[in-house]
Amino acid sequence: MSFSHEQLIRMLNNESFQLSEPTTPQVQPKEDETQLLQKQLLDLVQQNSQFNNQLNIIKDQITKQDLIFQNLSKTKQRLESQLQEQMQKNQKLQEECDLKDQEEKELKQQISIIRPKKRLFTQQSVGKVVNFNMTYNNNQKKNSVIVSIKK
Repeated sequence: MSFSHEQLIRMLNNESFQLSEPTTPQVQPKEDETQLLQKQLLDLVQQNSQFNNQLNIIKDQITKQDLIFQNLSKTKQRLESQLQEQMQKNQKLQEECDLKDQEEKELKQQISIIRPKKRLFTQQSVGKVVNFNMTYNNNQKKNSVIVSIKK
């Protein structure tokens, strides 16, 4: 049997309309089925409890890992900062060393003393003029006279 929309509205608005009781009788579950359902329900409750416990453990682990990650991030930032500072210090020291090396080179250029590799002076050298090839700031070469030889 089918009703149109308007017929259904009229039936619903009609005060004498009442729903009939279901024609199929309710079947009472057997006692074994009730016990089985109770057991299944108990199992499900236990599983749910275990699941919730595991979920809490996982949440705790995630929280700990998050804290560890935050600490590692802070440590990384601190180490990067220290590395940057150390690199800047090293660069300053390198610049100072380069400057000192340059100053040393300039001083060596200003004062250069070239000595003979071997001094072969004997008693016959006494009184002779020897050129030591000494160069001073004013670029004058000085000759020296050997006065005496000490053994």
